[in-house]
Amino acid sequence: MPRESRTAAAHLGVAAGAGVLAWLLLLLFVPRGLPWEGRVLLGWAVFCAVHLSRLWAIMLRADGQLTRQIATREDDTRAVAAFLTTLTALVSLVGVGFALHEAGPKEGLDKIGITALAVLTVVLSWALVHTQYTLHYAHRYYDDGGGGVNFLEGESGVLSDPDYQDFAYLSFTIGMTFQVSDTNLTSRAMRRLLLGHALLSYVFVTVIIAVTINAVAGLVG
Repeated sequence: MPRESRTAAAHLGVAAGAGVLAWLLLLLFVPRGLPWEGRVLLGWAVFCAVHLSRLWAIMLRADGQLTRQIATREDDTRAVAAFLTTLTALVSLVGVGFALHEAGPKEGLDKIGITALAVLTVVLSWALVHTQYTLHYAHRYYDDGGGGVNFLEGESGVLSDPDYQDFAYLSFTIGMTFQVSDTNLTSRAMRRLLLGHALLSYVFVTVIIAVTINAVAGLVG
C-alpha cells in the first residue's frame, strides 16, 4: 500500500500517540512546572502539529490525479476521524479558557509561557479544522464525480482537475472571510457543507479575538 493511501485512522493514531507521549513526559519530568490545563494543551498542540505535518506532506505534493485517488478511496474511518478532530479542537478552546484563568495570578515567565501556549493551541486548532474541511471538500467534489464547485481557470475556463491546494484555497478563504471568493458553488450538498464550515469558522474567530484580548490584558495587567 502506498504511503498516500494509509487510512485516516492511521494518521490520527500516530498524531494521537505523539500527543499522549508529550503529555506523559511532562507529567513525569515536569510535575510542577505546568498546571494540568497546560499539560493537556501542550499534548493537544503536539497532536495538531504532527497531524498537520503528515497531512500537508501529502497534500502539497498531490496533483489533481493523486488528489482524486486519495479523496475517493474506500476508507470507513474518514468520517469518524474528521468528527473526532473537529470536536476535540472545539473542546480544546475550553482548555484555553482554563489555562488563561490559571495564568492570571502568575507572574513573569510562567504567565508568558501559559499565555503563549494558549495562543498556539488556538492557532493550531484553527489550522486543523480548516485542513479537515479541505479534505471534506475534495472528497465531496470527487465523490460526486467532479462537481459541486467550479474553480475558475483563465478568463472563461473552469479547472477540471483541482488538487488539494485548490481545495485549501476554498477552505481557508471561508475560514477567514466566511464566504467564497472567485469560486462558484453548484450543488446543494456543497452549499450545506460550506454553511456548516462558515458557522464553525465564526466560532473560532470569535474565540481567537477573545483569547487575544485576554492574553494582552493578562500580560499588561
